[in-house]
Amino acid sequence: MAGSARQALRSVLLLVITVQVLVALLLPNTTIAWMREHWHWFNLPMSWVERIGGPLNLIHVALFLLLGAALALRFPHWPARRAGIALLAFGTLTELAQLFVPGRHARLSDVGVDLLAGLLGWLCIRKTRKKGTEGIKVR
Repeated sequence: MAGSARQALRSVLLLVITVQVLVALLLPNTTIAWMREHWHWFNLPMSWVERIGGPLNLIHVALFLLLGAALALRFPHWPARRAGIALLAFGTLTELAQLFVPGRHARLSDVGVDLLAGLLGWLCIRKTRKKGTEGIKVR
């Protein structure tokens, strides 16, 4: 696959995951309740997440792991600091936006979870890409 096509695909992936994060974190609770009642396929994974639960918001972990990975694929030369700033800003903005969504609550702890999960996703891609390219000559 040509470099520009690969970069375009990575841009689309980052956009799709960003939209997915925004939708998941900014849906009003009444909409989520409706979805659970009318879409049985949606209720099953939500029940798993609730059962596992605990102090860690697993939805945030999963979403920001994917977002961090997509960020690393789209911007492979970004240093950790830049990726961390982008993830921190995005996590903070999503939490602030939740102040205006009925039934949602902004939590500072979620911003921390978002940042750590995003950096973990970013780091996983960075480490695997470095290992995967050792000894391979690119023509």
